[in-house]
Amino acid sequence: MLEAARRTTPHDTWAWQLRDDAIRLGVPDRPRRWSSVAWTLLALAIGFVAAFALWRARRNEIAIAGVALFVTVGAAEGVLRLVVPAPTDVRHILHPPSRTTVFRPEKGVMPGVEYAESHFTVDAAGLRSGPLPAPGVMRVLAIGGSTTEALYLDDHDAWTAVLERELGRRLARPVWVGNAGKSGLTSFAHVTQALAYVDDIKPDVVIVQAGINDLTMCVSGDRRDLVETAFRFRWPDAWDAYGRRIFAEVNSPGAGRGLRLQTMVDRVVMRFSAPEPAGGAGAAVVQDRQASYYRVLRAARAGAQKIDSDPDLAPCLIAFDDNLHRIAGIVLPLGIRLVLVTQGSLYRNPMPADDESLLWFGSVEQSVFAHPPAPQYYSAASMQRALAKYNAITLRLCEERKLVCVDADALLPHSTAIYYDDVHFNIGGARRLGEALAVAIAKAP
Repeated sequence: MLEAARRTTPHDTWAWQLRDDAIRLGVPDRPRRWSSVAWTLLALAIGFVAAFALWRARRNEIAIAGVALFVTVGAAEGVLRLVVPAPTDVRHILHPPSRTTVFRPEKGVMPGVEYAESHFTVDAAGLRSGPLPAPGVMRVLAIGGSTTEALYLDDHDAWTAVLERELGRRLARPVWVGNAGKSGLTSFAHVTQALAYVDDIKPDVVIVQAGINDLTMCVSGDRRDLVETAFRFRWPDAWDAYGRRIFAEVNSPGAGRGLRLQTMVDRVVMRFSAPEPAGGAGAAVVQDRQASYYRVLRAARAGAQKIDSDPDLAPCLIAFDDNLHRIAGIVLPLGIRLVLVTQGSLYRNPMPADDESLLWFGSVEQSVFAHPPAPQYYSAASMQRALAKYNAITLRLCEERKLVCVDADALLPHSTAIYYDDVHFNIGGARRLGEALAVAIAKAP
């Protein structure tokens, strides 16, 4: 019935209502891939043998063509093994793997982020980190949204890189810190990441920083998606299904050990067969290499009416609380240490006009990226109060489960010495958070 419904249901409706139910019941969500490269080569080999046996007059040409084909395929496979990075055992690939993106931030757009250019490097496992270390090296995995991702900061300056250096120095031993942050991810995604990475990465410590994207989802037009996702998350198998929304690739077990030609074909097929995300282009996160789009986002907020009333966050806070407890339930029974970080911000009351001009979050019942822009935005004071409610849930779980917790909201000044907009760290802020986490983790038993 679901298979029939998919053929006649608009994509957005399918994504909102039926996709996870279909996956749970075994209905594939994506078209089946065409036969693998190995099967294709086997079919070609059988064809050449049959032609050689049946077409005696052309045996020499058939033999030459067959040998040439398989020598070419073998050479291509050999070149790919030299050029393409070695396969990873990590199945869930967050970012397109083995890439470096170069940013050239526009001067003055992000206070405290002054580069001629910065580099965002992703390893073979889809993480912003060095290669996975050998057994025995301490593994720390940071899960979060854009404040963890630190997109425009250079690899060396992201708070995860600072943490890796500082924690290694304090413990006097090698430490690997993997950055699994990605812009726009909410606590629902973090549940799926925790579920995937405890097997893929086998971390010793998991750090989670969450709150702002859940808040934005609640107040800026995605409440329906939040409530319906929370309903689906009552079934644990929906957590894994949700990964189809957030990972660039999800490989089958052992997929990385096969032919590199197959890997390349799979990536091309997945690139062109993956459905468009629900919500349309207006819901997309716009991030250009110069960060110039921040000017557009800030102008939209500056021209809108500000309201100081508090949004109704009750169902959203329940979902956030449930998700943090789910993460604890995944991580802690495996003996993995869980570290929680509250979401700090530039928000304060009263707020200087120069600092308020840097804000762009808080559109009312409409995406901040929508066009035309939302006519109303929540005030900085309202956003500060709302974010404090999410941070209170994080702190409460820390107290309940006796977790290591870094209260970044209380620890770090609400100023441009730390943030270049509502919540994103500049170089100084990333350094302060990385150092604070190193101290907290090193001191914990």
